[in-house]
Amino acid sequence: MINVMLLWIERFWFTSRKDIKVRLYIHKPYAHENCEQKWSEKISVPLANFQKTIYKPTSRLVKKRPDYVGCLRIELGKTTNLRKMQFLQNLLLDHIRFKE
Repeated sequence: MINVMLLWIERFWFTSRKDIKVRLYIHKPYAHENCEQKWSEKISVPLANFQKTIYKPTSRLVKKRPDYVGCLRIELGKTTNLRKMQFLQNLLLDHIRFKE
């Protein structure tokens, strides 16, 4: 789903992945597993574009899911026009509804 969103941003916002910022949210027990690097490779966004990782508190000290790599948030620059994004989103939804 993240790659679909990134492709949408690239196509309709004419924004390169080099210009997109991302932020990782992950539980504390996974902090030492270098999940930022895994995400960087998976979505082709430079590691330098990662904002400070947010570590979510948990009562568990043991990992529940070994393949867990956190939750990623895409952050667009301040120049992003919200109205344009809503317009394009509505066009996409109308297109999907039309095909059904």
